[in-house]
Amino acid sequence: METILKRISTRNFSEEGLDKDKLEIVTKVINKENKGIFGNCFEFNLVDQKFMKKNKVKRIGTYGVITGNPSYIFATTDNSVKQIMDYGFVLENIVLDLTDSNIQSCWLGGTFSRKNLYKMFKLAQEDKIPAVIAIGNRGEKKSFVQNLMGSNYHSRKPFGELFFNNEPFKKLSQEQAEAFYEPLEAMRMAPSSMNDQPWRAIKEKDVIHFYCEMNNESKSKYVDMGIGLSHFQRLCAKNNIHGRWDVFDNANINNMKYIISYTAD
Repeated sequence: METILKRISTRNFSEEGLDKDKLEIVTKVINKENKGIFGNCFEFNLVDQKFMKKNKVKRIGTYGVITGNPSYIFATTDNSVKQIMDYGFVLENIVLDLTDSNIQSCWLGGTFSRKNLYKMFKLAQEDKIPAVIAIGNRGEKKSFVQNLMGSNYHSRKPFGELFFNNEPFKKLSQEQAEAFYEPLEAMRMAPSSMNDQPWRAIKEKDVIHFYCEMNNESKSKYVDMGIGLSHFQRLCAKNNIHGRWDVFDNANINNMKYIISYTAD
């Protein structure tokens, strides 16, 4: 839980960028074998300042959203729902591993230049980039967006608004959550696009059924869902809550789309 609480979205990076030692840490982390909960694997790319200068690209992150000179991490997907969720899941695992090494990060969904990435890496039209991660050392100057959002950006919905006991919308308490409290709390603290927090869950005995609130059809919600599931699984592993992922024939509930379930052994 310490790593998850330590992770915050950093938009103000230093001008110097990451040094050689930290770039080696990043390379090691992104080259580790990875697999999402739906079985998808990704080949991640590191875009550092040296590579950008070589390709005559000044920035990837949108001006006013990111300050300083961060590096970036991304991979491509086929734009299917399950692959997008796995993309969020695996890339957030990378974010948390980098957080352990005191490397700051920020998710960028709609506020980065896909055009520059397609140009530098000669990507095909069918290659999709759902989001990128900006990484680096924290700087002093806050971005326009960071000043605009202030501390409200880090607020989260109450536990009982997101997670339910046995049936939809019946609030789940910490006591009722039992061993699943910390994994669900870790999910509650996960970052999401515009702080949307689309994850929902229903606990039935030793099974947690996960849903995604779909008040619109934005595929960024599936990236967010993968991020939240990454936090959940990380705390299950840390707390020795062994289990398996299952996909049941669960119906959608109102605007909540059924995603997957976790069954404890």
